[in-house]
Amino acid sequence: MTIETSVDGTTWTALAGVPQFAQGTGEPNYVHNTTVDFGGVQAKYVRLNIATNWADGTKQASLSEVRFF
Repeated sequence: MTIETSVDGTTWTALAGVPQFAQGTGEPNYVHNTTVDFGGVQAKYVRLNIATNWADGTKQASLSEVRFF
């Protein structure tokens, strides 16, 4: 996955150091397993570009929860 940020929705900058997102467990007591540090980057817009997923041959991908602090 690449993550891009923008303050105007027109000019996008790729965020450096984005880790590989771990596969979710699907368990009811699931706790987040991937954290992305934006390093203080100011952004009004955030774009997530998913390049691959954990299923061979399936083009679908999803995120169960995304939170910004």
